[in-house]
Formats: sequence, C-alpha cells, structure tokens
Amino acid sequence: MLQDDLIGRLILDLAALEDRVTGLCAKHTFDEALGDVETAWERLLDIPREITERVDAETLAQLVGTEPAKLRVASQLLALEAKVFAYRGQTARAAACTERSVLLAARASARR
Repeated sequence: MLQDDLIGRLILDLAALEDRVTGLCAKHTFDEALGDVETAWERLLDIPREITERVDAETLAQLVGTEPAKLRVASQLLALEAKVFAYRGQTARAAACTERSVLLAARASARR
C-alpha cells in the first residue's frame, strides 16, 4: 500500500513537472526548465543531473537501480530534458536524451 502511494505521488509530481516545463519552454525560459528537471533528478531519485550527463546509458541505468518505478521516473525525466533541448533547437542533445529515455523505459518494462 505504501509503495502504491509513493508511486501515485511520483506520477503526480511528474505530471506537474511536465506541465511546468512545457510552459517554461513556450516562454523560451529554457534554463529555468532545465533547472526544474535538475531539481527533480535530485529530489525524486537522489542523483545529481550533472552525473546523468556524464555517464553512458548503461551506467545511468545502474545508478537508478532495478526498481521499475525508478527506471520509469528516470526515463520521463530524460524525456523532459529532450523536450527542452528540442524546443531550444539542440536536436543532437534532444536525440541523445530520447535514446537514453527509451533504454530506461525498456529496462523498466523488462523488470515487471
């Protein structure tokens, strides 16, 4: 029951974050949007965002752990970063984030 409550709160937190990031991107305040995602990495997964950018996808998956819920959260955070980079016109960075997001989502699905 406690696990279900935690997952429910994570989903609500991520939905609110996605709304906020989308709004900030529409206003072209990309640094603030990335700052919000950075805060979420640390608050939700206790992983500094600067580390997520410096390690490969396999290492990031190991840092996140084996819990499917955590892998899905990390996947969604990477998808949000991809959205910011795409809005900013940084297509290579957006593609890299998307690739990593897909890998983590696949890992989460495989661990069900």
